[in-house]
Amino acid sequence: MFVTMAMMHSREGSKESVNMRARRHALAVSLFIGVLFLLAAPAESAIIRGNVYNYDLSPARNVRIDINTSPHQVIVVKDGAYSVEVPKGTYSLQSRQYRRGMVIAESNETVEVENDGVFTLDIIMFPAIEELDDGLLEDVSVEVPDLNDSEKGWNGYEIAVLIVVLALFSLVVYYAYQSKKLMKSIEVRESKHKSEGESQETKFDEDEAGDAGMPEKDRAEEGKGAVRKTEHGNDYENRILELIRQAGGTISQKDLRKEIPLSEAKISILVSALEAEGRIVKLKVGRGNIIKLKK
Repeated sequence: MFVTMAMMHSREGSKESVNMRARRHALAVSLFIGVLFLLAAPAESAIIRGNVYNYDLSPARNVRIDINTSPHQVIVVKDGAYSVEVPKGTYSLQSRQYRRGMVIAESNETVEVENDGVFTLDIIMFPAIEELDDGLLEDVSVEVPDLNDSEKGWNGYEIAVLIVVLALFSLVVYYAYQSKKLMKSIEVRESKHKSEGESQETKFDEDEAGDAGMPEKDRAEEGKGAVRKTEHGNDYENRILELIRQAGGTISQKDLRKEIPLSEAKISILVSALEAEGRIVKLKVGRGNIIKLKK
């Protein structure tokens, strides 16, 4: 009987041990599944994206965006668009645009992320007003001209240019004045010569008209004196004799006028002088004269 009771107690203990092990196993499986569930659950985060513009709303190039996440993120914008993933929190986006190693524009934006999702934040760059303190421009020295220097007077180059311009202007004015003066002098001279020529021809015409009432001898003497006073008088006399010879010894006074560039009055004086010297004979035929060589 005692043996039977011991065996019953042994069976009950063994059964209780199995149940305990089953419970522990179920608990371990539950914990494992819970850990897997926690690991598989996605972390809550958001995406911030947008475009970067210049102050004239044209796409900005060569922009660096610094975001104070943990760890720190830096984005270089080449085509004007950017995108960054951040967890929940408040962040500062500091944007700087560079040209030849210098900051030419900048912008500072603050964004607060409370939920996950996609957010749009466009950034507008404005010209940089003061130098940045991040050490990027330590070796860059910009010389700012002293505005007061321009008020003190002109520099040497500007004075030299002004002198050259004034000299050229003076030369133009001088040559214009001299040209005008020369043209006026030429006009006065031509007018004077024209007046003298008309007066001389009038005088010769009057002398010729007076020859009609003078004796032949007196006309010849008067003609000699006129020829001597005429420039190149001997050349014209020889020319008249040569034309008479070429015409066969006889020529009209009208034809002589065509060949000799003198007025009718001057030619009449030359003919009278040659007749007085006995070298030609002048015959009155109608309203004209015939000139013949004297043999």
